[in-house]
This record gives sequence, structure tokens and C-alpha cells, in this order.
Amino acid sequence: MVAFSPDGKTLATADRNGSAYLWSSTGHGITATLADPRGKGAESVAFSPDGQTLAVGDDNGHAYLWSTASHAITATLANPAGGGVGPVAFSPDGKMLATADEALPSFVGTIYLWNLASRKVIATLTDPHSQGVNSVAFSPDDEALATADINGKTYMWNTVTHRITATLTDPYAGINWVAFSPDGKTLAAAGDAGSVYLWSIASKNIVATLTTPHTNGVNSVAFSPDGKTLVTTVWPSERAVTGSKGSIGYLWNIASRRVIGTVSDPGGQEERDATFSPDGKTLATADDNGSAYLWGVTQGGG
Repeated sequence: MVAFSPDGKTLATADRNGSAYLWSSTGHGITATLADPRGKGAESVAFSPDGQTLAVGDDNGHAYLWSTASHAITATLANPAGGGVGPVAFSPDGKMLATADEALPSFVGTIYLWNLASRKVIATLTDPHSQGVNSVAFSPDDEALATADINGKTYMWNTVTHRITATLTDPYAGINWVAFSPDGKTLAAAGDAGSVYLWSIASKNIVATLTTPHTNGVNSVAFSPDGKTLVTTVWPSERAVTGSKGSIGYLWNIASRRVIGTVSDPGGQEERDATFSPDGKTLATADDNGSAYLWGVTQGGG
């Protein structure tokens, strides 16, 4: 996992060997090492909207809140079920944190909403089919939480009533990642069969299907800050078809639904995650071999 701070000056990465790292996005050096207190792998990272806190989920069932100023833990949120913590996400208003059970090997499918003031669980959301949760994302207006499971279902939850308001289904396979567009009108869902679906939040219908050129599973999706570009990363089997050194990230123009650029992992590894900097000028990708790469992109075009 990789995440930019809201001011774009810091990049956070998760190391499955047990630490999260803070990097200068300009100097490219490590500014802090946040070691898991129990020596467990870091599975996910997310910055709070004000940039003062980094949430790190580990595979021992804890989400830690770290101060980005002092590099000290300010709170420990223990998974009530005791399993590993997979994806984590802050609500845009900074009042809630969503944590999900690690998708493998538990397949429990439980999401917890935490009140960050009290450090207490305020809601437990259970996947209707008890399937592992791969991804969680809050809508920009804080009113909805999207969760994606390994059975191909994306559920939209009301963050006040904690009820499901819509069910979006991948016609072919599981959903690996979900992301809201900056205006909150569209949800992108990365499918395990090689397509990315763009869903209208208003109609709950698919308005576009973006299929990777060689139909490999999509690991992750992320919108650029202006909402004009979408990045998708694909499984490493792509390289067997294209001859590239590693898996590929595609940049899509949202208006034309066309690929406008690609990035290929220099280390010949699988790209697991990608995200844009807040100004949209840099793309960060993270691979399975412990490396993160920064790429220059053109705003509005890729």
C-alpha cells in the first residue's frame, strides 16, 4: 500500500515485514520508520484528512494511529474479532476510520467503523455473504461507504444508519478495489476478471466498462484529483503477453474511455497499488517486492 499526505510532501508505504515508512516525496529519502509494536506485517496505510495522523493496519489484528509529527503511536485500535486488519480508510471529515478484516485467510467479511474521538467501534458492518473484504472507500460527502468483497459484490452502506443502500455486482469475478471520483458521482470498481466498472452513484448502473488490453485481473484503481484520469494496475500475467518487465499500470481518459499512457514496474514485479499526488502531477506505484516508484504525469491527460 502507498498513500500521499494531503499536502503531497510525504509518501507512506506499508512493508509486510513489519514497518510503515514515511518518505519525502521531493528528496525521496525515508523521514521516519514506524515499526509495528508486535513485529507484524503492515498491510495498509492511510493519512487523515488533516495529515496529522497515519493509520496503519497490521496482520496481527491492530490498526495503529501514528502522529506524523512525533512519529509516536497515539492510539491502538484492536480488531474485535482478533483477525488481521486489511484495508483502512479515514472519512473525509476525519471523524471516522473504517477497518476491515483481512480478506485472507479468514473470509469473515466484517468492517468496523471507529469514532476517532472516543476510539470506540460505533458500527459493525457484516458482508451479507461473509466474504473477505478487499477494499473500503468513503464517499467525498461522508454519507456512504463502499466495500468490495472477493465474491464480486460491492456494497454501498449509509454511514449514519449503517444499512446497505445498494449492491453492485461484477458480472464475472471478485472486486479487488473501489474508489470514488472526486465529485462523488462515480464509483470505480476493479474486477478480478480484467475489467474496471464505472458505476453511477445516482442510478446505481454501470455507465462504462474499461477492459485492460489483455484482460488480466485489475489490482487497484485511483482517480486523479481533477477526476479526468483513472489509473488501473493489473496482474503480472500481463508481462507474458506484452513482453514487459513487470505488471502494468494503465492511465485512462475518463471522457473518452481510452488508454492514454502506461507505466511498467521497473523491477519486474506485480504492482499492487497506485495513487496520485494531491496536485495530480505525480503517480506513485507500489509493488510486491517492496519498492515504490514515482512517475511524472500530465494533469488532465496522463
